[in-house]
Amino acid sequence: MVEFEVSQPVTFLGAVRIAAGDTLRCCARFLLLDRGVTLTGISAAVTSPVSTVSVPTLSADRKSAYWFVTANTTEEIFTLALQITTSDAQTLNYTATYEVDGPRVASSSPTPLPLIIGPTGPTGSGGGGGGGGTGFTGPTGCTGFSGISGVTGATGPTGAVGNSGNTGNTGSQGATGYTGVTGSTGAGGAAGAGGAAGATGNTGPTGSAGATGNTGPTGSAGATGTGATGATGTGPTGNTGPTGPTGVTGPTGSTGAAVGTKITFNSATAGDPGSGKFLFNNATFSSATTFSLSHTDGNGNGTVELVAGTYFIQDPVTTNFFIFTTSGVTGHGTYDTLPITPLFNGGTVVNGTPCVMVVSASGVAGGTGPTGTTGPTGSTGVTGPTGTLTGPTGATGPTGTLTGPTGATGPGMTLLNVLTASNSATLIDTTSITSVFDEYMIVFRDVVPATTKAGLLMRVSTNGGSSYAATSYNSTIFGITDTNLTVFRGETSTVGFQLSGADVSFDGVGNSAGAGLSGVLYLHSPSSANNKKVTGNSVWAGDLSTEASAVNAADFGGFYTGSASAINALQFLMTTGNITAGTVQIYGVNQSASGVPGITGPTGNTGTAGVLGTTGMTGPTGKTGPTGTAGSATNTGATGVTGATGTAGAAGTNAVVASSHANPGYMKFSDGSILNYGNVSVTVGTPTAVTFAQAFGAACVGIGVVDSAASFPCFVSSVSVNGFSLNVTGVGSTTVYWTAMGY
Repeated sequence: MVEFEVSQPVTFLGAVRIAAGDTLRCCARFLLLDRGVTLTGISAAVTSPVSTVSVPTLSADRKSAYWFVTANTTEEIFTLALQITTSDAQTLNYTATYEVDGPRVASSSPTPLPLIIGPTGPTGSGGGGGGGGTGFTGPTGCTGFSGISGVTGATGPTGAVGNSGNTGNTGSQGATGYTGVTGSTGAGGAAGAGGAAGATGNTGPTGSAGATGNTGPTGSAGATGTGATGATGTGPTGNTGPTGPTGVTGPTGSTGAAVGTKITFNSATAGDPGSGKFLFNNATFSSATTFSLSHTDGNGNGTVELVAGTYFIQDPVTTNFFIFTTSGVTGHGTYDTLPITPLFNGGTVVNGTPCVMVVSASGVAGGTGPTGTTGPTGSTGVTGPTGTLTGPTGATGPTGTLTGPTGATGPGMTLLNVLTASNSATLIDTTSITSVFDEYMIVFRDVVPATTKAGLLMRVSTNGGSSYAATSYNSTIFGITDTNLTVFRGETSTVGFQLSGADVSFDGVGNSAGAGLSGVLYLHSPSSANNKKVTGNSVWAGDLSTEASAVNAADFGGFYTGSASAINALQFLMTTGNITAGTVQIYGVNQSASGVPGITGPTGNTGTAGVLGTTGMTGPTGKTGPTGTAGSATNTGATGVTGATGTAGAAGTNAVVASSHANPGYMKFSDGSILNYGNVSVTVGTPTAVTFAQAFGAACVGIGVVDSAASFPCFVSSVSVNGFSLNVTGVGSTTVYWTAMGY
């Protein structure tokens, strides 16, 4: 919003830049009104045939006026004229200029409308009497600011011509003085009656040119002579006057209010929300399509300019909130209405609750500053002649043959497969689960169901994927289903390992914008004859189109007891419908002494390079002149023999490129994946902040937690790329071990 403060009796409000195609809200505050005087009316017009101005409105205290200017889509400059009427019967005229920043279009320009013409001042009364002799010419003053042109008054009657006086001798020309202030023009006197013409006298001689002094008085006119006219003397131009002093700096403005605008919620769904209030057009926030806001805030001041952007409104006492985006604006005099898209809300804000509003929007871009002048280019130096002697090329040294030793076997992690869904009925893996690894980590990211509120299952096969077991699972999932950690849910399944709620007592996975499921699970000892175990955790959003609070986070685990044979294939599917989108990454984790090879050791030292042949001497640089003749090709030394290439080392597989074994620690892999891990002491009921040893660059996709006593339920919240918050329930304190996977 642009504000003009009218505190002095001037009619030019100022110049404003506006981006092409934008709509700008403007406000003029009239601080020069006498006590008790208010504004009674306002009108506006622009000189542009393409840019427009809305009908202005007056503020509630009738000391300010508001209007909206919508700019043309190409570059132009136009004038806005305001006419104000006041309660003491005054009519005030004001102007402002608007410069539109935009592309220039080569087309015929529209004929501009005239600037607003101010009222005509009264004509001064005529002076009397005949003319005396011409006085000394005063110094010319500094040029003043150009005021608004008034209407030209009617021409007065022409007075009678007076008698011509005798022509005096021409005085010598004085030096030009400093330019003085231009005095106001006096009223013109009536011309005296014309006198009879005197006899023409002889022309006096022209004086020699001296230093330019003050302008001498004009002598009385002498008789016109018949002699030849002498040359005109020219004096030197006077020095430029000094620059006037800088004006006094104005006083510092008062400190602005704290961040945020104070406004009060009105539960009505239509009409004027009332001074200092706001409302939505639907009692259910997620179904609201418009937002209305008073022109004044809760303190009686003007509210922020309503522009396209993101709005955050919160009750500072209960921290309940609304978040929505906007576009466009419609004015209604004392309040504005604009369309919205609801994003989130937390809790219930009741009628009459004071709130604070913060707006995130982009401002109008400032104009491009002038380009500085280019400095002069230095002169080019003289080029010396090219030398004629080329030294021989030295022989190439032999390639080194030593290969560095292989690193010791360690707890490596290998990416085995990536499954990508595209409206898939199932995702199948038949190659990753073998006897090579003792444990597998499976990361599922942004899984979206075709049917909203469906749950994600994992089933296993012991016959290479010919069939997948649909019974003999003991699977449990439990966690929270809102943002304040007070509502706990749980579900069980016998038809597969359950990785999310399935809309039984726990929210299923939503398929609206912003929903989706991410998490991580561990498949333990799939080749063992004992019960095959799964543990892990996940987070997802429910159906955001119907549920105001749809944040879900859970831990899950279970056994498969259907067969003693080794698991060798996996299947992922929804409880109903297809999988619209998402990925599943399968990693092998080695933990035994005879596992997969560890990280590739460093490359061996490169063999010593052969001695280079001596470079021939460069001929001396001669004086500037023609290029010398090229030397004979026989002067070039023979190329040395190329040494044999060393044996290439074995290629690594998703190697660990960085790590730390501290607490907390991390491992960073060559494909960009990061595994953070550690343990921390947690007291029941006291949230504990955990900071990752290596922050994720893009996202944390899953966190696994377990307490050392295996008896304290653990809960994770406030997950970011830098860490999370950890809490436990029960009595006393415990040590919690955790892992976090991301990229």
